[in-house]
Amino acid sequence: MRATITIPAELEQRIAGRAAAQGKQFEQMAVEMLEMTLDQLEEYEATETSLEQVRAGKTKPMREFLEELRQEFGFPIRSDGLQS
Repeated sequence: MRATITIPAELEQRIAGRAAAQGKQFEQMAVEMLEMTLDQLEEYEATETSLEQVRAGKTKPMREFLEELRQEFGFPIRSDGLQS
């Protein structure tokens, strides 16, 4: 899919400056920046969802989970609390 958008002149200049600094074409830089922004947004949303689950008591602490794995599968635990 192709789309054409109009962006403010100031934003255009900022993208053009970054593109020039990295030796990239304007369109390539704009696409990379959009992808990066969407990736960050999706990560943020996933983190928010996880935090909501923790606050609602729908998850268990990592230590508890690891202890259950250790007991079930016999994983040894090092003195620093990490699996060896």
